[in-house]
Amino acid sequence: MVEDTDPHIIGITESWANKEISDAELGLPGYVMFRKDRIGRRGGGVILYIKESIQAYEIILEKEADCEEAVWCNIVTGNSTLTVGLVYRSPNISIEDNDKIQTAIKEVTKYKPL
Repeated sequence: MVEDTDPHIIGITESWANKEISDAELGLPGYVMFRKDRIGRRGGGVILYIKESIQAYEIILEKEADCEEAVWCNIVTGNSTLTVGLVYRSPNISIEDNDKIQTAIKEVTKYKPL
């Protein structure tokens, strides 16, 4: 499917990836991978693939603003920057975790590109 449609960005939630699974096992040729695994239990996790031809870098948020299962990137396009985020939000999320997602979104929108 990826070869047929040749997307610039691919986002996967519920990746079920963990530290036992290497980047090499999850990598896609022609894409840079940004991943955030769920820690301590099964399921969840996110993987964001961005074509190698696109200038992109990961945004690392401060610990207190970070979501457990979210990855954020800035994509440089000419004179502008596009922020892309991929978040896994469990259907039975707690109010506290929902607030963390909202905090992360607010923080990432303040992030100034280099």
